[in-house]
Amino acid sequence: IDVFNVSRDTWDHNAKSWNWHVNRNGVTRFVRVYPVPHLSGSTLAYDFLIQGKRIVYVTDTTLDMKYRNVSRLARSLSYGIKPDLFIVECNFANRHMTFAEIPKHTFPQILVNFLKAVEPKHAVLTHLHPFGDEYGEFFQEDIVALDEVQREYNGRVTLARQDMVVVV
Repeated sequence: IDVFNVSRDTWDHNAKSWNWHVNRNGVTRFVRVYPVPHLSGSTLAYDFLIQGKRIVYVTDTTLDMKYRNVSRLARSLSYGIKPDLFIVECNFANRHMTFAEIPKHTFPQILVNFLKAVEPKHAVLTHLHPFGDEYGEFFQEDIVALDEVQREYNGRVTLARQDMVVVV
């Protein structure tokens, strides 16, 4: 793994994001970081462009387009190269949307709207329950959520899992 320090280059007032450029061994990497809503106030979404591949990782948040930061993120991601890989949290099925809205988490209904706006080539759902079957039906929400997303969105969508490798 290539690990190195970066420092914030600029604040983009239009996109409301921080931008970093890193050149190492002749390869330029571009990272844009967006604040997005969460119960704690905000969390981050990362947009990486490395050797022509766009990888987006949206951390612990909601992707409800009613929030200005979320709709701004969707507009920004819809420009230029479509995301090759879009990693996003979604662990509540639609039947628990009220519960998901309290801490500002994503659920299939709002995720599908976001995916249709951004059109990533491959979406991977994360923030899954770490518990086994002994905790009952509620902890199978990730599988139900995946089915709900796949029914409404025609793109490729999979669940993240332990030791998963994705080739971009």
